[in-house]
Amino acid sequence: MRVAFFLDAPYFGGAEYHIFQLLTGLPKCGRYEMILILPPALLKIFRARGSLPVGIETWPFRFHGPLDFVGYWRLFRFLRQKQPALLHINLPGPHRANYSAVAAVAKLAGVPRVVTTEHLPMSKGRLFERVLKFLFSHFVDRVITVSYANKGYLERLHRIPPNKIIPIHSAVDRSLLTLANQNPQIRTELGISSNEQVILSVGSLQDRKGFEFLVRAAVLVEQSCPRARFLIAGDGPLRANLQSLARELAVAEKILFLGFRTDIPRLLEASDLFVMSSLYEGFPLALLEAMAAGKASIATAVNAIPEAIENERTGLLVPSQDEVALARAIVRLLKNPDLASKLGRSARQTIREHFLLDQMVAKYAQVYTTLAPDAERAAA
Repeated sequence: MRVAFFLDAPYFGGAEYHIFQLLTGLPKCGRYEMILILPPALLKIFRARGSLPVGIETWPFRFHGPLDFVGYWRLFRFLRQKQPALLHINLPGPHRANYSAVAAVAKLAGVPRVVTTEHLPMSKGRLFERVLKFLFSHFVDRVITVSYANKGYLERLHRIPPNKIIPIHSAVDRSLLTLANQNPQIRTELGISSNEQVILSVGSLQDRKGFEFLVRAAVLVEQSCPRARFLIAGDGPLRANLQSLARELAVAEKILFLGFRTDIPRLLEASDLFVMSSLYEGFPLALLEAMAAGKASIATAVNAIPEAIENERTGLLVPSQDEVALARAIVRLLKNPDLASKLGRSARQTIREHFLLDQMVAKYAQVYTTLAPDAERAAA
């Protein structure tokens, strides 16, 4: 089956890694000819990560605004030439892919089926954005959401018919289940001693990730747990502001801003706890990775996060935008390593049972096969 993937984000985040997972996992589920359409800058990141399937075709492409009619024409001609059986559009936000106009271009170009994956549909957007999304949604055959919470947002906010929506949870590779509990080498590289307690957080440094509240929580944590050290892996527009806040609150020496990292599993091995302080989320891969690694996790109880963490059984949930509650949860686990260990073991078992990558990819393959059975038979 020939499947084309369309991405238009200028950065590599969780939504883009989701597609990377599909590209690497689908060949195990059948014979797929895959075409990747994405901005040049994002293509460079994909190539830098390596491990793209051999023979995958890539086309560097990006729109120059929602009225880029030349871009629409170029995309139309490309799809008309390649004739994929299915186009999969990745939507990190509800109004990306030029408000989903890409779906209409695909159908006009003769693509039989169009699928989208919605990662963050909880924003209504401006009126004209909502109208365009509603209109162009008629060209989409199935909408895949990364959580059941997202399904609800699409039904309520964007008027997507329930029978079009298929929830498929994000997932992680089973290799994370066998990570070591501690890695002294990475601690040495980061200048962290063996007796310090390490709290890791991963994400892009933007408002919705709520890192300001984690920095403020660090002040309170230090008062009860002076050996605590915080690692923040990620980059973004708020990095300078967050570093300035850490200096202002006199916790700059307690927080290491590591920038964008490709070695998150190694950082997990060096950590005692994982924290996610987001204001809103889709279904965060960083949290799933920490759970798979057996780390006790603390996260804000927003959107779909309670679909991953069962409070007091597989992790701790705290209110959003509440540094006091966040600090209390961190201190509680740092002072009770037995509880942290118990939560970590339960979290790892939850991942093993429900959120493994091969399970997720198989569900996507089933959607493709159901929508384009003739293409599947031709590839067999």
